[in-house]
Amino acid sequence: MAERESPGPGIRWDATRQQWRAFVEVGSGAGRTGGRLTTSRRFPEGTPVREMKLWQDAAREQLRAQGRQVRLHQSSRADATATPARETLAQAAKAYLKTISAMPSADTRGHDLRAWVAVLGDVPVTSLTARDLAGAWNTWRAKPFAASTLNHRRTALLGCLKLCAPSMVALVRDTLPRASEHSDVPRELAYADISDILQAMPAGKGRALLKVFATTGHPPATLRRLTRDSIDLRRGTVRLPARQKGRSVPGVVLPLTPAAVEAFREFIEADAWGGVRGQTLAIIWGRAVATVNAAREKAGRPLVPPCTPYHLRHSFAGLVLDATGGDLQATKELLQHADLETTLRYARGRITRSVEAAAKAVGQIQPSLSIPERTGPESS
Repeated sequence: MAERESPGPGIRWDATRQQWRAFVEVGSGAGRTGGRLTTSRRFPEGTPVREMKLWQDAAREQLRAQGRQVRLHQSSRADATATPARETLAQAAKAYLKTISAMPSADTRGHDLRAWVAVLGDVPVTSLTARDLAGAWNTWRAKPFAASTLNHRRTALLGCLKLCAPSMVALVRDTLPRASEHSDVPRELAYADISDILQAMPAGKGRALLKVFATTGHPPATLRRLTRDSIDLRRGTVRLPARQKGRSVPGVVLPLTPAAVEAFREFIEADAWGGVRGQTLAIIWGRAVATVNAAREKAGRPLVPPCTPYHLRHSFAGLVLDATGGDLQATKELLQHADLETTLRYARGRITRSVEAAAKAVGQIQPSLSIPERTGPESS
C-alpha cells in the first residue's frame, strides 16, 4: 500500500490499518527511572492535523508530569534515613499520594488506595502475597462493589507499586485481573428521578456541580478544571480542557443546551470553581437519594434504584442516543471519549431496545408467510 507524507513530526501513516499514528517521546534513558517515556495513539483517516497535534501536546505534558513524579519519589526515598524496618503499604501509599497531589484524579486515587490501606496497611509492600490481595478483592466482590470500583482500586494499587515496589506489579496483575465492566443493563436514571434527587439537596457548590454534570455529561474531574473564561453563557458554549483519562482527548468547544446554560448559571452563582471533592459529592448524593426514597416509600411510589453520581454521565449519554436515533459519533464527541469502543459501553442495552423497536416496525409491514395445510396425502 502506498505511503503517505507525514503531516508533522511524530505522525506517520499506518498502511496496514489505514490509520494515522501519532507518537510522543520525552526524556532519555530507561522509562522506569523517569527518563525516556513514550506513548502513541491511532487516529482515523481524515482526522484534522490540528487534532493530532493537540493530542501530542497533551500527551507530552502528561508524560513530563509522570517523569517528574517518578523522580520526585525516587529522590524522597534516596534522601530518607535508612531504617531496618521495611516500608509498609500505608507508608508507600502516603509517599505515592504526595507525588500525584497535582493530578486531577488525586482525590479519587487516594480514596481507592486508602481502601487497600484499611485492609493491608501494616503489611510490608514486598511481603504482599497473592493470598493477601485476593482476600481483599474477593471481600469487595462479595459486597458487591461495581466492576468499575474494583478496577479503580486495582489501578490505584498498581500506580503506588510502580513507584514504590516495581517488582510487585506483576503479582498484582496476575492475581487481580480487570473486572469486566460490560453490562447489558444501562446504568441510567430517569430524568424525573434526577430532578427529585437534585431538589432534595441543599443549595450550594455540590448541587450546582451535579446539576451541570446531569445536563452536560461532563464529570466532576473535568468541571473542576474549568475557569471563568471557559463558559460563554451568551453564546451557549463551554470550552473543555484536554481530558487526560485513559488515552487522553484534546480540549474542545461544545454547545450547551438551555438546561445546561441554566445549570452553569447556578454553578457560577455558587462560585463552584475548583469543584467539590468526590467523596463529598458521594455523601451529598447519598443523603438526597435517601430523602427521596423515604418520601416515595411513604407515598407508595417506586423507589430510586441504587445509584452514584456517575450514573449522571450514563443518563446523559442515553439522552443523546435517544435524541439522535443512536448516533454513536455524536455521543462520543459530547462525552469526550477517545474512541467509539468506550462509547459502546454506554450504549450497550440501549442498542438492544433500538433493535426491538426496529423489529416491531418491521413486523407491522412484513407480509405473512403462512402456508395452507395440505388435505391430501403428501406427494412423493
